[in-house]
Parts: sequence; structure tokens; C-alpha cells
Amino acid sequence: MAWHSEHRAFVVEEYIRNGESVITTQRAFRIRFELGRHDPVPDRKTIHVWVSNFRATGSALKKKSPGRPRTVTTPENVARVRASIQQSPKHSALKHAAALGLSDRSVRRILHRNLHMHPYKMMVTQELSERDAQVYKHRPTTLQALKEAITQAVAAIPLEMTRRTMDNFRERLLQCVNNGGRHLPEIIFKTK
Repeated sequence: MAWHSEHRAFVVEEYIRNGESVITTQRAFRIRFELGRHDPVPDRKTIHVWVSNFRATGSALKKKSPGRPRTVTTPENVARVRASIQQSPKHSALKHAAALGLSDRSVRRILHRNLHMHPYKMMVTQELSERDAQVYKHRPTTLQALKEAITQAVAAIPLEMTRRTMDNFRERLLQCVNNGGRHLPEIIFKTK
């Protein structure tokens, strides 16, 4: 069971108040938190750990482990990466890593976490044609003006293009029906 700080504080107080008796502390714990006969309570070892933590640190919470010391993301390496990026910002992280003698992952971690730099991502957007630009040529200010501009742009589409588009659609629809609604084996884009 996950013990909360309220549980830990109560156990430490009761343990000290009851003359360091584990059994009396467990009984008081059951009464205080309204636990049944078979519900879990902190065991002897847990109670002793909480009390020793409290006496050592003033807190019954778990001691935070110091963890592994940082070996790569040191302030010196962060400064080296920053200087390298400022000197040649167009080089890739891989080239900076090779020049600095650090791993690619370490350089990327420093760039992201310490220097708050993020990779540039290319965005592919729909290319606007000249007809698309015609709709916004006069910058419609009302919804009605926008509708009229769209109607004019649609009216400017050549009839031949509309006919080819409809023929192509009918062809694909027929292929879809012949295929039983399954995926088309090959989609053909015609540019006639």
C-alpha cells in the first residue's frame, strides 16, 4: 500500500508517545484510520525506517537519492555547446558533437534542456495557385463579399477542366465498385 505523509507523521508521533512500541503504534494506526482487522498496516521495519528518517532528517518521507552525478551536462559542456552553436549556427547537432567530442544525444539534450533550443521542422503546406489568390485579391470584408469572390473564382474554372475532373471521378468510382469497395490497387493520376 502507498503510505501518505499523514500516515507517516501519525506513526512517528505514536511510536515516540507509546514508548517506542511497534504493536501499540499499529493498533493506534488501525483505530485512527478506521482499518479492519485484516487491512494492511505499516510493519515493524517500515515503522523503524520512518522513525530513523525522522530522527536523521526531521522528515519521515523517503530520502531522496542523490542519483548519478552528471558527467556530460556540466556547466562547462553547456558553455562549450553554446559557444559552438553561436560560432556556427548552421552546422548540425551531429557536426557539433563530433567537433566537441561529445555524443550526439548529449549535445541534443543540452540544446533542448539547457539552452532551450528546438529542432527546426519543415512544414509542407498547400501551394496556392493563381486562382486561389484571386479569391483574396480584393480582400473581402464581409461574408457576402467572400461568397461572391469564391463564386467568381469557381466560374473562372475552364469547362474542359471540369469535364476531365468529372470523367476521372466516374472512372475511379467504377473501379471502386468493380473492386467491391476495397482499396484501389493503383490510383492513376491523369494530367491530360
